[in-house]
Amino acid sequence: MIRNLANIIRGVSKYSYLIATKIVFVVLLLVDISCGRAELLEDIIEAENIAQEHPDRALAIMESIDPGQLTSAKLRGHYALSYIMTQYYNELIPQSDSLSRDAVEYFAKSQDHYRRARAYFHNGLINRAEMRVPEAMLSLMEAEKSVKFVDQPRLEGLILRAMGDIYLVNMLMPNALDIYHRSRDCFERAGLKHHVMYGTYNIACVEARMRNFEAAEPLLVEVRDYSLQTDSRDFLYMTLYELGNIYMQLNRVEECEATLKLMDDLNLEIFDKSQELCMRAMIASECGDKRKALKFVEEAEQQENSDPIITEYTRYRIHRKYNEADSALIYCESSVARQDSMTLRGLEHPVLNHQISQLKLTIESKEREALLRRQRNIAVLVTAVVLLVAFILYIVSNLRRKNRDIANYMATINELQLMRHADSDRDRDQTSAALTEAVDRLYNDRFVDLNRLCEAYYDHDNTSRQPAKVFEQVQQTIAQLKSDEVRIAKLERIVNSCRGDIMTKLREQCPKLNERELRVSLYTYAGLSTRAICLFMDSNPVAISKVKYRIKSKIKESNAPDMELLISGISEK
Repeated sequence: MIRNLANIIRGVSKYSYLIATKIVFVVLLLVDISCGRAELLEDIIEAENIAQEHPDRALAIMESIDPGQLTSAKLRGHYALSYIMTQYYNELIPQSDSLSRDAVEYFAKSQDHYRRARAYFHNGLINRAEMRVPEAMLSLMEAEKSVKFVDQPRLEGLILRAMGDIYLVNMLMPNALDIYHRSRDCFERAGLKHHVMYGTYNIACVEARMRNFEAAEPLLVEVRDYSLQTDSRDFLYMTLYELGNIYMQLNRVEECEATLKLMDDLNLEIFDKSQELCMRAMIASECGDKRKALKFVEEAEQQENSDPIITEYTRYRIHRKYNEADSALIYCESSVARQDSMTLRGLEHPVLNHQISQLKLTIESKEREALLRRQRNIAVLVTAVVLLVAFILYIVSNLRRKNRDIANYMATINELQLMRHADSDRDRDQTSAALTEAVDRLYNDRFVDLNRLCEAYYDHDNTSRQPAKVFEQVQQTIAQLKSDEVRIAKLERIVNSCRGDIMTKLREQCPKLNERELRVSLYTYAGLSTRAICLFMDSNPVAISKVKYRIKSKIKESNAPDMELLISGISEK
């Protein structure tokens, strides 16, 4: 029995030794792993800290790290943030948004406000690049909220500038102007002169697109002088180009020429040769050199980055300058047709603005802790936003037809301004110069108003008014034009005076003509084209042609004494 007890004791001792050995091995392994993790985290944070000043070295550190070593959520979060930061400072485009999403997922739950702001900032930039506008704004608003907890004016300025860029691209000019001012204030606090000047440039661009040229010009002059002093050539080109556009809009041809000459003298690299050539074309046109102007446009069209909207609009301006109505109308209509997508985006502006406002209210109405917890469900939120955008696009698609109709209105209005004189020159045997001038005087104020609205639409740089407001004003003006009985009565008296009482004879000798047919006859005798009559009668060319055919038939059936005179005035143009 004693022998058995001794054997048991020896067995227990041997077993305990084995257990103890395994425990020690595990502890040593954990210590080694822990030390390895600490060293890896130090490398990642080092890359993050030097990314701005030494982007190449930071990128080399990140590329040397094996993602398989990232065995904890903390390592994966810091790795993701450091990598997207090094890509940002090396001006590299991320291949996917997976890293930014990993960074957001980790730091959304963190109290590290600086890195949280950084994660949302870079996620916002990537979403913006992928044209996911609502998601980009949501991330940037989260970044802005986090950066307020730390003294980082440079980062705050970058976040605000990114938000301003989104507003600018989507033509929400008042929003962009406010954000750019706040961004510039941050850069001033940080003492970053170059960034301050860039902010000034952004503000000037917004003012220019709001057609506040007097406000934009001195800002651009300030940026130009700074760029000349610091030899910031890329910056200088952009500034001079914007200045040239402003001088062109203000018809200050000499200053525009001087700006282009400065660009040539400095031998600046041309980033947008097509637009520069279009500017030179307009200068040549204003100086009376049509041949040279058209040559510049042809060169612009041959450029790789040529924008058909700009080149066709330039051709329209040139032909309009020289009263070449047919050619001007062709390019005018083509330019309008190409702007459908831009106009569609304009129709989305109120929706986007409302959507952004609602997102702001949602964020601000919740406690910060609750907001942080909700970021765990960011994928669900993004899906909801995508569905909302899809719904918005579905609604907007139903507005395309209305937008095209309005574009056709504007093309017709421009034709009224240009074709009147062309018609009077071609058809002086039918419509005297006195008639043409009288009709022009009668409708001149309406044509001026409509032409102003046309310019607001055609100038895709945008104006201070939203496109929807311009559309509304166009429709109101057209409605007034169609229902102005006083002006219609005056027009009939003018036509009778200039064309031997032709309307009086028509009413007396052809009593079977109804009011619609009499109205079409009046506009035709006045020298308006079929397309213009469509505008006045709220009709279409096919219907107007049928009305003209009925008019001729009824005149023939009436055996009117002045049949030949009455029929000859009903043209098919």
